[in-house]
Amino acid sequence: MAVTARNRASVTGLAARYGDRAPALALDVTDSESVTAAVQACEAAFGRIDVLGTMPPGRPRRGRGHRGPCPVRRRRAPKAVSA
Repeated sequence: MAVTARNRASVTGLAARYGDRAPALALDVTDSESVTAAVQACEAAFGRIDVLGTMPPGRPRRGRGHRGPCPVRRRRAPKAVSA
């Protein structure tokens, strides 16, 4: 698992609870370079991505999440989970 936010510093405390199992990464989903960098960091840390989940800020809202094609192409699409 990776813990992400636009501002990496805002999630370092949460990530610290899990040590090396959950690195804190900067990720702005509106910036394709940021998405690519986060995906590459996850692949470097874990070897592959099995599940991709999202949590909107604040109160979870059903039916909201990423819309449109993923800017990072894969041979096999990851399973997407929205919480």
